[in-house]
Amino acid sequence: MPQQSQSQRLEKLLVDQIDLTTAQNLVGQLADIQCQSAILELLDELGEISSKIQGEAISALGELARRGCL
Repeated sequence: MPQQSQSQRLEKLLVDQIDLTTAQNLVGQLADIQCQSAILELLDELGEISSKIQGEAISALGELARRGCL
């Protein structure tokens, strides 16, 4: 099975909490500022602690993107 790219992994995590269009836009914005890897690592660590905390972090990322803060 082919390994997923960071963008694909990140998008999959985001889509669990926010809509597909927002997730795709957010992945693109994070690629532009070259921090997909760090965000993915943080979300993975939060997911190990609690899926609820991970979900809240994803929702917060979506809100930051919506407000133009990324």
